Amino acid sequence: MFIRADLNVPIDDGRIRDTTRIDEALGAIKWVIANGGHPVVASHLGRPKGKRVPELTLRPIAEYLGEVLHVNVRLADDCVGDAVAAQSRSLGRTRFSCSRISAFIPARKRTTRRLPARSPRSPTST
Repeated sequence: MFIRADLNVPIDDGRIRDTTRIDEALGAIKWVIANGGHPVVASHLGRPKGKRVPELTLRPIAEYLGEVLHVNVRLADDCVGDAVAAQSRSLGRTRFSCSRISAFIPARKRTTRRLPARSPRSPTST
C-alpha cells in the first residue's frame, strides 16, 4: 500500500526534534500492517530543489518508525525505477519501506494540470 505522508520534521545532527507529524501518520501505517498489507511510505524533507542533499535524508525517520512500529524498515535509495520496484515487491516479512518523493528527481518534471471547472448541476425534475 503506497502512503504519501508529510513527515517533514525538524532534524538536527541526525536527531528528530519533534515527532508530531510522524506520530500522526502512525495510525494509517499501523492499519495497513494490521490488515496484512505492506506499507510503502513516501515523503521528503525540506526543499532541496532537485538535488540530493545528505542532510535531508529520511534515515532518522525510518529508524524512528522502525523503533515505534517494532519492524524492520528499509530505506530506498530512490523513489522510481526497477530497483525500487523490486525492493517493494520483495518486502515479504519486512513490513515497511520508506522512499523519497519523486519531486526530488531532477530528470523528472513536475506537471500541474488544472481540472476543468465544474458547471453547477441542473435541478432535476421529478
